[in-house]
Amino acid sequence: MPARQPAETRNSHVSFGGLIILRRSEVRPFTDRQIELLQTFADQAVIAIENTQLFEEVQAPTRELAKTVDDLEIASQHKNQFVANMSHD
Repeated sequence: MPARQPAETRNSHVSFGGLIILRRSEVRPFTDRQIELLQTFADQAVIAIENTQLFEEVQAPTRELAKTVDDLEIASQHKNQFVANMSHD
């Protein structure tokens, strides 16, 4: 049973699919409860994939901000050294 696609996606160009394969030794239909459990599992898999995508979307700006903070700290240290040197002259 393929995993259901979410009703809405944050990026319309992003799509994904999945496949869950079940095997059993005898041929017989699945019960409604088994189908319900499998659908719940598939829905949870979709949520996990979406959460991973959202996490990745947040990580790029977070890394950029961390680099900007580092750069500002270095610039501040240079400014402080410059001011200290100028005040001694």
